[in-house]
Amino acid sequence: MSDLIPPPERPLDEQTRHQMRAELIAATGQPISRKSRAWLVPTAAAAAVAAVIGGGALLLNNDSGEQQLAPGGSDTSEATTPSSPSEAPTTPNPACAKAVKEFLPDADMKYSQTTGDPATDVEIWVDGDQWQVCDTFATLDDPAGQKTPTLFAVQQGLRVTQERLRISMNFVQLSDGFQAEYVAAGRVSNDVAGISYTFPDGHVETARPAADGYWSIAYLPDNGPLAGGDLRGVDPIEVKVEPAIGVSQTYTLEWGADTCAQINHGC
Repeated sequence: MSDLIPPPERPLDEQTRHQMRAELIAATGQPISRKSRAWLVPTAAAAAVAAVIGGGALLLNNDSGEQQLAPGGSDTSEATTPSSPSEAPTTPNPACAKAVKEFLPDADMKYSQTTGDPATDVEIWVDGDQWQVCDTFATLDDPAGQKTPTLFAVQQGLRVTQERLRISMNFVQLSDGFQAEYVAAGRVSNDVAGISYTFPDGHVETARPAADGYWSIAYLPDNGPLAGGDLRGVDPIEVKVEPAIGVSQTYTLEWGADTCAQINHGC
């Protein structure tokens, strides 16, 4: 098939960043769209981990590659201030607050992106240098509020790796039909200028990390295999990490191995 890697994009200047942030904030009053969304916004730390759900502890992989066991309730949280008022986090989603506390009891929500419907929030919760992504799309078809939102593994550090770029697939049955979501989020160092996901149907989602390194993307396809069909034989997802200076690096996300980033339910 044709080349899936999009052409290089120029880093945004500060004026353009502020304009984009203002547009995103203004868009939060709009209802959920069944189209795609590229998200970015504010606040706290990143990297790879394996979560151990037991004994109140987390097995962490830090940037040095060393594994260490950290108590889930360790008192290491630190306040992080959004880089501008337009990036200030909104009220935490109650479902995320409950779910994240099982892994990071002392965490606070430092990043939030919403489309205006509280059932579609993407949040990042922070406890010291540890953070966790919570996505509430999977609760969209649960008016009673009994379903658990999607949680990613607890992260630590800023180094970009394939594991930290993995996609979470979520599916819901809405009144107007089945809907799939492909979401990713995280934080990177300030030498990363952009992260682009090219899906096998040709669609591209690009996030420009904010000043504090937070980013998120989500794609809600309307048709084709990605919208809920059989994914067998479908080409992988290509991710391009664009540095502020230097050569871009490309990662290939294979279906299954790299598209099931969630740790609390299946894909």
